[in-house]
Amino acid sequence: MPALLGVFRDRGRIRGVIGAVCHRPGSRRSPRPRRSAMILDVRLQGHGYGPSWHFAEPSPDAFREFERAAARHLGWGLAGLAYRSVPAADLPLLARRGAVVREAAASAEMTLDWDSRDGWLRTLGKSRRTDLRRCGRRLDENPDLAITFASGRTDLDPHRMAEIAGEHRAGLQRRLDRRPPLPPGHFAELLSRPDVSVLSYTSAQRGLLGFGFFLDAPVRPLIGWWASVRPENGARNLYFDSYFRYMEHAVTTGATVLSAGQGALEHKLGLGFQAWPLKLVLVPRWAMG
Repeated sequence: MPALLGVFRDRGRIRGVIGAVCHRPGSRRSPRPRRSAMILDVRLQGHGYGPSWHFAEPSPDAFREFERAAARHLGWGLAGLAYRSVPAADLPLLARRGAVVREAAASAEMTLDWDSRDGWLRTLGKSRRTDLRRCGRRLDENPDLAITFASGRTDLDPHRMAEIAGEHRAGLQRRLDRRPPLPPGHFAELLSRPDVSVLSYTSAQRGLLGFGFFLDAPVRPLIGWWASVRPENGARNLYFDSYFRYMEHAVTTGATVLSAGQGALEHKLGLGFQAWPLKLVLVPRWAMG
């Protein structure tokens, strides 16, 4: 999936950026600029926390200029674009005659008002608190299972991670939000970063069962990609256990806000997260620029 990056400069200084990707409707094949029909998705692959743009001083004119530049670059095949994960504050910058605004999956965030994992657990219902502790204890005591949470991982195979992630994502696809599989290079790059911790569950008999990324921003870290094999293949309870371990890491490193991104919102609300509403803005070609 071709990626585009719009960079706004003022006298040599970067004043804003917009990230986007192109796709062909109903196809996983990559579109070719000026040769294929396509839609421009204003989002980043593997990113589901909020908008894929940032400006020192946002304005509608900046987005219109980006749209004109994208249309020139991509040519006649560009049918329109979709601004994904739009917060309410940015909606007036994007809405216009001809655009369609829809509800999007909310993102989950939590303010960390405690200094230990137990402080978080005490905010949950007794049943959920008991289940999380019991699950963590059973997994720790499983002699076949190795649980590792660290940065700079060299023991994981990015090709196998891409396979698991592709199978996991295939079961979660939505009609209006088709996403092709992420390549092994995406996972290899994350594994090599010192500011990304990786949580993995590995069976001595079955190999890698599940993994999750934790983006270690100092104040507002992000819970990144999660993927696992099917529950009946050994991944039962791993998803919920991952939050048990993420929370310990977040409070230990002094985070004040934890973002868990979009997806599985009902489960995240049950873990104490709050919903951050987001919108989807669809703009046809004739209304761009």
